[in-house]
Amino acid sequence: MTLLHQPARWTSTDAPALLPLGLGDSPLVSRVHRRLDAHRVAERWLVERDDTALAGILYAIDRRRVVGERSAVVRAVHRIARLRGAHILPIDRVELDDSDALWLLGPYPGTYDGLFTLSRLLTMKADGQFSGREAHRAALHMLEGISCAHESGISHGAPRIDEVLVDRCGKIEFELFGIDLALRGECVCDEAARRADVRAVAGIVYELVTGAPPGNPVLDASELAGRRARSWEPWFERAIDNAGGGFDDAAAALAALPDARRLG
Repeated sequence: MTLLHQPARWTSTDAPALLPLGLGDSPLVSRVHRRLDAHRVAERWLVERDDTALAGILYAIDRRRVVGERSAVVRAVHRIARLRGAHILPIDRVELDDSDALWLLGPYPGTYDGLFTLSRLLTMKADGQFSGREAHRAALHMLEGISCAHESGISHGAPRIDEVLVDRCGKIEFELFGIDLALRGECVCDEAARRADVRAVAGIVYELVTGAPPGNPVLDASELAGRRARSWEPWFERAIDNAGGGFDDAAAALAALPDARRLG
């Protein structure tokens, strides 16, 4: 099965010129607009979706990215695509082409200026830091997202700040949640995996509050962001510091977040 007219040997430079080829009665895209910056596990293109005529993201995952047993990887990716959560960017289509490349199709949450990740948004802040309430909202969204995924038995493997998208309304969504682990054949969601996801989210929140990722040792947030960050310190101490023990799950981390009314 082929998804798009393409040369026999797929390369990323060919993709902007690809034309749609019908998948039975269900074509994948009707137009490829332009190439977007690559995700760490996939090439990305801004496309017009054939099913909705709306903008979408077409992801291409080269077969060399697939480390695990291929049929198991494809099953795992299809399982992830069934995941629906308020803060998980959905994957609407999963296809394997004749060259064994994986193609994923999802909605486009960006603007005319491209996709906005949390890391990109952070660089646009005048002082390089989120306000306390902005960081609190981001923490809520991310923890709710991973809680939903964990309930479905899917972990991500320590999310990174550049894997979290912000849409036009300020909603935060994880992009390609769990796909990297699936490609490596490591689809685990045990206690250690859940704790690692929560700790990584806490590290992202720390970076939003302070403007710097947590180091070793983890500095008090107030040392980097002043007095306004003190309300976060007990939460960071437990969530990130090894001595703090960490949170058992996302629900515990959510319950322990500082009171948003006390944050600047």
